Amino acid sequence: MRQGEGKHLFHVSDDVLNFFCSLNKKVQCHLSNAAFHCYGTKLIHRKCKLAVKSDEMLIKEWCDLFIETEGPNSDDSEDALEVFMVILLELFDMLSLYFIKAALSNALKRFKETIPKTKKQALRSKVHALTENKPNKNKRKSIDISNDPIFTCPSCKKTIAENPERDEDESIGCDFCNEWFHYKCVSLRGNENCLIKENVKWKCPKCKENTRKKSK
Repeated sequence: MRQGEGKHLFHVSDDVLNFFCSLNKKVQCHLSNAAFHCYGTKLIHRKCKLAVKSDEMLIKEWCDLFIETEGPNSDDSEDALEVFMVILLELFDMLSLYFIKAALSNALKRFKETIPKTKKQALRSKVHALTENKPNKNKRKSIDISNDPIFTCPSCKKTIAENPERDEDESIGCDFCNEWFHYKCVSLRGNENCLIKENVKWKCPKCKENTRKKSK
């Protein structure tokens, strides 16, 4: 009996357990916090796939689960054995892709827990102060961190989520105005200094353009 992360019990042999341990070891090598800072999820996913597909020992360990140690049955034709191996490799690809996806999702959650929330909270507070003090008939409602978000990304016109669960919903607030943008809408990958370090300010494209015009 083996126990998974979901506290479920499974009946698996030692050979099957050893294979998944080897697969997990190969994948986890590419799921460090440093890797998320440097590459992002898409590139890490690609690196994991290449690492698993190129590991001949891991593939052999998978095939050995289905092939008897004394070799294939002498009555089987070469064509039948070839078809059998093709099916085994296709199953290996499918299983490894699902495994990588699940491992990447868990690693990403752990990585997000290591990122301090203080910068995002500080930016929200600053935006709140700006909207409270700026006289404007189109003034935004005051923001309440405990309630649903009310900001909208100027680029895609979609609502800014306060606690996003998906990468594409992550957002950043401009330190020079009261606008919030999704990372992808302003070409941020998630590893920039303005997102990691506390004292690095970020300026939205509109504010950059205004600064450039004033400097002329």
